[in-house]
Amino acid sequence: MVIEKLKEIDPEYKDSHIGFGSLASDVLEHWEALWDWDISYDIIILENYIPDTHNPY
Repeated sequence: MVIEKLKEIDPEYKDSHIGFGSLASDVLEHWEALWDWDISYDIIILENYIPDTHNPY
């Protein structure tokens, strides 16, 4: 759903992210067009609060 939205606002968008952080970065890069879409906030919030299992505290 997010990738389709990104392609809708940016026809040249390439689905080349390698993880959730990369997808969140893509959302931020297109923030002007996505700021009023609730899912954008969900992605940013999840990216900041999902624990890093590869580098635990």
